[in-house]
Amino acid sequence: MPPKKGKGKKQHDSDDEESEESYEPKASKKIQKQAQKKQNSSAKKQLDQESEDDSDSQNEQVEKKGQKKKAQSQNQNKSRNNAKKKQQKEDDEDENSESVENDKENFKLYQKKETPPEDDPCRIYYESLYREKPDSILALKYCLDYGLIEETNIQKAHKFYEKYKSKQK
Repeated sequence: MPPKKGKGKKQHDSDDEESEESYEPKASKKIQKQAQKKQNSSAKKQLDQESEDDSDSQNEQVEKKGQKKKAQSQNQNKSRNNAKKKQQKEDDEDENSESVENDKENFKLYQKKETPPEDDPCRIYYESLYREKPDSILALKYCLDYGLIEETNIQKAHKFYEKYKSKQK
């Protein structure tokens, strides 16, 4: 059955109008509230940032002043330390030059470097290798350079090493 023309149609039309009128303001109110919230939050953020910037700038000024004072005191300390270091270096150079000269006087024939301590792992390894295989070139070179070969065998070891070097060329 078709709807009645009179009452049903009017009520239907009026419902649409009322729903549209009531719907639009609600939607626009929500949108407006959301916009206001965004504005308020952005305003709060700006205020927070400004206050932080102000406090940061004040803190930076205080830090800069402190850094200037520290830099001045450090520069004074550096100049004092540099003078002390120079004196120590001069003293050490005098002592080192004497000790190096004394060490070189104590070097064995063909020795190039200072003899390492007995508990040095490299020394232990190369000495044991040289005892087991006297013709090992690596062990021979290490022992010659560091003066670990007995003085009676140094000439023989050096001749053997020189022959090997000449063959390699």
